[in-house]
Amino acid sequence: MTSITVRMDDDVKSQAASVVEALGLDLPTAIRMFAKQIATTRSVPLSLTLEDTDSGEGYLRKLRDSIAAAERGEYTQHDLIEA
Repeated sequence: MTSITVRMDDDVKSQAASVVEALGLDLPTAIRMFAKQIATTRSVPLSLTLEDTDSGEGYLRKLRDSIAAAERGEYTQHDLIEA
């Protein structure tokens, strides 16, 4: 095992740490995942994102979109099944 020292802007580090922590990771683990993915795929395909619905505004937008779709008749009705 080896160590790598990476220099980056304090704000970038803080913002990146916040995102990966919201995904249940820490920054060193996320960086190791990134490097492993590059080595395995010989490309840079790794994409981890937070859903926009994590914010109240994003949730309300999705809810409004769902209501509008239902009002246009774009829904599937399911029978209630008792278990």
